[in-house]
Amino acid sequence: FGLWRGENKMSRFASRNLCVIQGYGEPFMEVVCRDACSGQGVAKMLALSLLDVLVSIDWEGKWMSHLLTKGYLETMVTSLQWEDKTLQAVLHPKPENLRPLFLYESKMSFFNRVALTPQGCQKLVSLIPSLSECRFIDARPSSHASVTAWKQSDFFPSVVTRYHQLVLPLLRLLLCVLNSHGSHQVEARSKVSGFVLAHSDVFSAMLKSHLHPDNTIAMATLQELETVTALIGQCGIGKGLESEVPLATALQRHMLALFPVYCCHGNWDGLVQEVTKVAEREGEKVERLLATEKTLVLIQKICANLLAYCVAAMLTQSSEFASPICQIILTLDLSLALQGPGYSREVLSSSLPPSMGLLVVHLRECVESLGKGVSSLSLLKKKLENITSINSEELKQFTDTSTMEALPLAQQQAIAGKRLRELIRVKWQQTSLYHCISLSLTHSCSLALSSLYPHPFSLPYISYTCT
Repeated sequence: FGLWRGENKMSRFASRNLCVIQGYGEPFMEVVCRDACSGQGVAKMLALSLLDVLVSIDWEGKWMSHLLTKGYLETMVTSLQWEDKTLQAVLHPKPENLRPLFLYESKMSFFNRVALTPQGCQKLVSLIPSLSECRFIDARPSSHASVTAWKQSDFFPSVVTRYHQLVLPLLRLLLCVLNSHGSHQVEARSKVSGFVLAHSDVFSAMLKSHLHPDNTIAMATLQELETVTALIGQCGIGKGLESEVPLATALQRHMLALFPVYCCHGNWDGLVQEVTKVAEREGEKVERLLATEKTLVLIQKICANLLAYCVAAMLTQSSEFASPICQIILTLDLSLALQGPGYSREVLSSSLPPSMGLLVVHLRECVESLGKGVSSLSLLKKKLENITSINSEELKQFTDTSTMEALPLAQQQAIAGKRLRELIRVKWQQTSLYHCISLSLTHSCSLALSSLYPHPFSLPYISYTCT
């Protein structure tokens, strides 16, 4: 429902419904919670959906308090360990049924709702170690081992799609816990770091798959990479994990290897075109203009995640509590920045750590794109304001000409207005991300330069070169 505590019709309607439901008292709470924990099939799914809505509209927190004091939330989380083999069976090429997958999706949707509340989030933090015991996370299909894993049958989604349906909600739940504020944030970061290291092989495989030249880049794989880089970037490198140094070093190496691919503005157009071609080849209905912009937003998010990881690693490196796994992660090479717009892609494909020159070039291009994005956003807003005066030729840019030509002009304008609003929303995301990326690039360069203070002649030279 996504209801908020505003003085509108929907919130008043939700409040009245909640009053009626709470009138049935604790016995009704017990029935719903028991169905959500030990119910069967549809009854369990409906109970989880009902709890999802009730927690979202219960401003007093009575339902959340009942779930915590009676131990129902802990039972739901730990039950994932009991369902582990069943969820692994869902990833077979021809599973018996997909009921466990649908129940799992309902449960994860409820957990994500719970993570938005302070009490629920704190309880979920304490239960993260039990999530680390789930082995279905490690059952990622390999694109090299089986081509059929990426193909969809007549009824079942592809194995890769099913794997994403299992893993991505869990990773997003951990992200939600990491983004919470409170006294448990440090504990959450430590336990999520432990989760990542416990499944370091599959996280490494996710990162390395985007470095292989023969791998196909699709929208689903970009969504996977965006979630994984966000999780690794935000959890950082936990303290007290010295025994896991080789695993953390490997993850850091794979993250840095993605820099020349996703932190190089000149590569983005090629990545967007490849994703669009893959979607069209697989027979997906693609609105090219909107799909292109959404793909670019995903690539921007991946870039922002990598830069956030870079900044966090360098800050840890410079702190007095630095872990031994932190290393100097940027080479102080400005040759790319001095080459200007025509820098060689061969240099970017090397296995060396990312250079400051790459970041300077990327910063310059992002600032230029930020200015263009602001102008484009203003133009789109003007077109939306004057949608009734747009001629038929301009309408074709925002409508599907194969199906819209037979419709009246007013209906075409209404559809074009809807797509323009969606395009404006995506463009606004792009502009905001360009701004965030520019700030992260500036921060990364300043941190790298600050490490040169022990060398008195290096900093003036680099400052002079950059200007």
